Amino acid sequence: KITAPTLQSSLRDIIVDNKMNEKCAGNIIGYISQMFQYAYQNEYVDQDISAKIDKRLLLAMCIYVPPKSDTERILSNTEMTLLHKATLKHEQAYPFYMPDYAIELAELTGMRVGELSALHWSDIYDGDIHIDFSEHRIDYADKKADYFVGEPKNGKHRVFPISNEIAELFDKIRQLNLSSNEDFIFVKKDGTRYTAHDISCAIVRRSSEAGIKKTSIHCLRRTVSSSLNTLLPQKEVASLLGHSERVNEQHYNFSR
Repeated sequence: KITAPTLQSSLRDIIVDNKMNEKCAGNIIGYISQMFQYAYQNEYVDQDISAKIDKRLLLAMCIYVPPKSDTERILSNTEMTLLHKATLKHEQAYPFYMPDYAIELAELTGMRVGELSALHWSDIYDGDIHIDFSEHRIDYADKKADYFVGEPKNGKHRVFPISNEIAELFDKIRQLNLSSNEDFIFVKKDGTRYTAHDISCAIVRRSSEAGIKKTSIHCLRRTVSSSLNTLLPQKEVASLLGHSERVNEQHYNFSR
């Protein structure tokens, strides 16, 4: 009995009443659209009315949110120091909690959270970290999501040189003598892999303990890239981080 105009009107009211920005509204529209698409594909309804929604008109109802400044998109030197200290403090109290070490590696390499979770000991050789895997997630409508390890994002395999700090970090992890049948580095005592979600939650907690605004592994990625861009040619930084020069310039190069 729901019609496209009724759905359009309902979504408009939700967006306006909740003073949503474009990102939030886009998510809501996406969720609703996927619901109707699923219902239509499984013949619960005889048409997908969400296909008739005017998304541009709905997004025009959103509030304007000014873009973040450079300082809001990356961590300052002081914030990096505070986060690092909070991470080390938690390591001392809980030495077998591996997401802390993953945060340390992210601080040094700018690796994606899925790449950290999927990193194997066999990826560490010839003086480099060989980033050949990443965690991926498959969502279902009627059951929990599945996680698997596969190709890195965009299928871009790359290497990151192991500095003295990175080598010392790997030595510290090895001394814990945790093993995994699948050779993963960041594992629990039972040998199972910590997921990207586990690592993401850990950095939010360490940031809170450090007294800095909520941050993420991706924020570290932007910070590392921005720092490297002051030292190396942008082409080389893009190669190290696994994206194009254009993407590096637009999304990973901010002043500190």
